[in-house]
Amino acid sequence: EQGQPARQIDQTDFDATGGLANALSRHGDTIFEALGERERTVAEKLFRAITELGTDNRGIRRPTRIADLREITGPASAELTPVIEAFRAPDCSFLMPVAGALTDETVVDITHESLMRIWTRLAGWVEDEAQSAQQYRRLATAAQLNAEGRAALWRDPDLQFAETWRAGAEPNAAWAAQVDPKLNFDRAIDFLDRSVQTRSRERRQRRRRNGAVVTGLATAVVILAMITAFALQQRAAAVAERAEAEVQHLADLSRQRPRGDSLGAMWAIQAYNAVPSRAAAGAMLYHLEHFEGLFQTHLPIWR
Repeated sequence: EQGQPARQIDQTDFDATGGLANALSRHGDTIFEALGERERTVAEKLFRAITELGTDNRGIRRPTRIADLREITGPASAELTPVIEAFRAPDCSFLMPVAGALTDETVVDITHESLMRIWTRLAGWVEDEAQSAQQYRRLATAAQLNAEGRAALWRDPDLQFAETWRAGAEPNAAWAAQVDPKLNFDRAIDFLDRSVQTRSRERRQRRRRNGAVVTGLATAVVILAMITAFALQQRAAAVAERAEAEVQHLADLSRQRPRGDSLGAMWAIQAYNAVPSRAAAGAMLYHLEHFEGLFQTHLPIWR
């Protein structure tokens, strides 16, 4: 503060800023974030290629020739040299050799294994690389067993995990050889491709079957509706036919009675009220001249 005597920065002040480890980690992030997008991709592949996780979960250095690193980084290898230069510059010194021209035979290495603990971003890459290598080993082993007739093609969820891994890791033969040269990379990728193709074919077949089932159900519903409508129509026709027959019977009974017979006239009226058919009307006319007043009472049409 103003007016206070100046003092030297001591260990307490240094620890308050996060210490040496955090300072180096932040410095590594600063160099990384200053790179372009493609260079960042190359930087991650570079550091993952020259480090690995040991069986005791400790980071191990894996010095690698630039020629091999170019094959591992793939299409973006043009950015490899600028990335190496950035991380071996005097103000960084994360990589070595720290000086001299870079050639395909130059071996690139991290300057100290402690970087894999100190630089948080690198620690994450080392862990990711270990998981990626483990996924590849599982895939290559399954492909070998499949080639021997001792294992089937993969299905979900294993297949989905493998697809996600391939899309993110973008593995190639050079990377696979570094993981384990005894494993057959081409066979592993062919196994994965055939698994994906088989799943796609089964999905198409399932969609066709489901479509056939839906079509069949829709057809059955239409047929059932038609049958139901026809049954209702037939039922209505049968009811009407029975009613017509009953009316005809009443009309016949009515005409069998003598003209003017009260029972015959009532049967005629009952038949006409049920179904105003020609037979019922004829029966009423048969008795009309003797019971004109009666018909005018039950049938307003005669008024």
